[in-house]
Amino acid sequence: MALTVTDMEIMQAYLEGVMDRAAHHAGNVEMTKSGDAKNVLWVSINKQRYAFSYNHEAKEIEMRLKSTHGAVLHTFSNKTSLTSIKSIFAAL
Repeated sequence: MALTVTDMEIMQAYLEGVMDRAAHHAGNVEMTKSGDAKNVLWVSINKQRYAFSYNHEAKEIEMRLKSTHGAVLHTFSNKTSLTSIKSIFAAL
């Protein structure tokens, strides 16, 4: 069930919990670089590094290979079907 967050403190607490669990269960997922929080989620899948960042104008999450400046490989939004997401990640 989706939860609408209206308080930034609640959102921050939620994200801290996600990152704590990621640090424990998914060592290849990080949202910091050189100790600073960034607006990019870095993920390593099958020895490839991907950058996920939110495009505010398009209102989509962009997936790029190796860099935040490279070509957009895929975009994700509320309109992206679960089947499409599964296919994209299965192909990596």
